[in-house]
Amino acid sequence: MESADIERLWEMANKISIIVSLGTFVFSIIIWFLLKKQQKKMKILGYTTPPIKDYKTDFEKYTTLQTDNPFALCISLLSTTHSIKSVVKKYLKLNNLKIRDKNIIELAMDGIDGTEAIENYLTQLRELRRGELSDATEIRLFIAGPVQAGTMAGAILDNWVPVLMYHKGRIDYEYWGPLLKS
Repeated sequence: MESADIERLWEMANKISIIVSLGTFVFSIIIWFLLKKQQKKMKILGYTTPPIKDYKTDFEKYTTLQTDNPFALCISLLSTTHSIKSVVKKYLKLNNLKIRDKNIIELAMDGIDGTEAIENYLTQLRELRRGELSDATEIRLFIAGPVQAGTMAGAILDNWVPVLMYHKGRIDYEYWGPLLKS
């Protein structure tokens, strides 16, 4: 190659570099405007989200709610307690909540630590929602494990049917209320 050809090659590369740089700059400006617009929408949504009204009425309504095909989901994520199903059955019976034995589903793991265990937990929850819980008209959710696991379960269940949360108190489970979006 002659030096003139090499010089033309460098001039061409320089022009291409300038065009790519300008394209990247324009793309960055567009993305910046889109993010600002989205941020503004999120701020407006935050200000316009209505406050929870009359939670006590919802709390009471769901306490006695009994739909056609209720399910109980028992999640045990403690290494010290492998199963909570028998305790949940006892609670349901004492509180006159009629849920058939076949509709009491349990997800038990020997502790939950590390990303692999969390991924396994989330995968099992998704499979339960698509599978065994797919016919549920309500879910009574009993959890023995870390609070974060309950948050993840709430996100996956996403209140597609009424989801009623129960917490293990000092002695027995207690109703904490429905998971409501609005």
